[in-house]
Amino acid sequence: MVRVSREAAGEILIADSVACRPARLLNPALAPQSRILSDLVLARDDSNVQICLFIASTPEAVQIALPRETLQDAALQLADFLRAELRHRDQPSTEDAKLVAMFSDSVGNGGPPNV
Repeated sequence: MVRVSREAAGEILIADSVACRPARLLNPALAPQSRILSDLVLARDDSNVQICLFIASTPEAVQIALPRETLQDAALQLADFLRAELRHRDQPSTEDAKLVAMFSDSVGNGGPPNV
């Protein structure tokens, strides 16, 4: 329902606490059990909004195990959510920092506030 409402409104979902609040109120039983990005992509029903909502729905880290070539073509709103996800890691890896830089280049360095 949240996804359908977001898509119908035609709004671009940004990775900030206000936009992500409805996703955090979702029943966990409705969300995919996996926190692996490739699994989320397979379960997304062709919706970047749905992937963003899945990322925002839980504080658990998403495992980003996709080739950089695939990630660099991510839609802007998805890139923004992935960047926010990576910025909030307790111990970011060197690869995480490279991905943040890549997403920042595509979204913009300032970009919207983070989750």
